[in-house]
Amino acid sequence: MVESMSNRSPMAEPSQRYPTAEQVRLPNLFLKAIKAAIIGTDLSGIVNFWNPFAEELYGWSSEEVVGRNIMEITVSSETEEEARKYMASVLAGNSWAGEFQVRCKDGSFVSAFVTLSLVKGEDGAAVANVYAAKTVQIGRASCRERV
Repeated sequence: MVESMSNRSPMAEPSQRYPTAEQVRLPNLFLKAIKAAIIGTDLSGIVNFWNPFAEELYGWSSEEVVGRNIMEITVSSETEEEARKYMASVLAGNSWAGEFQVRCKDGSFVSAFVTLSLVKGEDGAAVANVYAAKTVQIGRASCRERV
């Protein structure tokens, strides 16, 4: 027997209207599990998310970086101008991806493939930046492994 749509209660399928607790929780678990540094910042560059692999790659714990500007953590004075250019491009609505020398907590550098992207809200307005980074050479030590 086929049930007519008019007989269905609007409350019959809440999972189609509202995300379940699991659907809300899973994206954060994905970001914590992936073996790439995932960093979230506000539009001015203040770090508000730093996943476990970012800790491994850069050598800084999440507690040490949240609330600080990304430029003072991962960018050297030698690469600052280049990094600002990429960030400005992202804020203008573009994305950037390429190899970049990232600075580690101990002051050393690691060559990483970095992707910078603008995060937009449901209304299309820019709300944040997201950075993803992975060491370029497979098997190459991250900052934390060298310490």
